[in-house]
Formats: sequence, C-alpha cells, structure tokens
Amino acid sequence: MKPSLLSRTARKTRFTVILASFLSFLGSCQAGGGTDLSVSDLRAKLQKGSPMLLLDVRNPDELTGSLGALDGVVNIPLGELEQRTAELAKYQDREILVICRSGNRSGKAVSLLQKKGIKATNVAGGMIAWRGAFSGANR
Repeated sequence: MKPSLLSRTARKTRFTVILASFLSFLGSCQAGGGTDLSVSDLRAKLQKGSPMLLLDVRNPDELTGSLGALDGVVNIPLGELEQRTAELAKYQDREILVICRSGNRSGKAVSLLQKKGIKATNVAGGMIAWRGAFSGANR
C-alpha cells in the first residue's frame, strides 16, 4: 500500500470511530431513549383532560421553590423512585409523564421506569421550560 493511501485509510477509520463514539454518547444523553414530550404538548394534554399521571421527581422542597409545581403532580424524588415504583401500579391505565427541574432527573427516571417495564415519557426541559413558555401558568 502507498503511504498516502494508508494514511488516508487510517484517517477515515479514526474519523469513523470518533463519529460512532460521539453518536453513541448523544444517544445515551437523550433522556429516556427518545421518549420526550415538549411542554407545549404537555399543556395541550392537560387542557384536554387526558388521563395521565404527572410524576415530579424533584425533591419536595423544590416544589415550593421559584419554579413551583404543576397542579395534581405526584411527587416521588428520583432518589426514592426505585424503591417506590409499586406506588405507580394504580396508575397503570394512564400515561405516565415525568417532570423535574430541567429534564435531566426525569430522563433518568424514565430510563429506570422503562427498565422495570413501566411505560413513561420525559417532559423535555422540565419546569424551567414550562415556566419559560408559560410564565405564571399552573396548568
């Protein structure tokens, strides 16, 4: 093989490995494996009265902080969720939407629930996105 051809092949291989690693990283960062719902879609579901459980996985003190909480949420902090998943059995006939401050903890919660066979959807952007889109709206 010519040195220039080998070096071009090596560069292509290195690029392919880096690109694959990056895409894998992005996939792992995507909350809940791509099962996200926008705050606009959440608001539409709330206004429609769709049967759902809105699960807030923030710590209890955060529900009374500057971002507040949406009406009717069930609060199970992420740190307690694995031990408390049985509490969700009574909501099995409803869609489970998970929210937190920014979408990070709720994404982790969705992954945990899905591993346990519970279908759940992450609210992308969390309460920060909600308050940014609907300042002052509680529903």
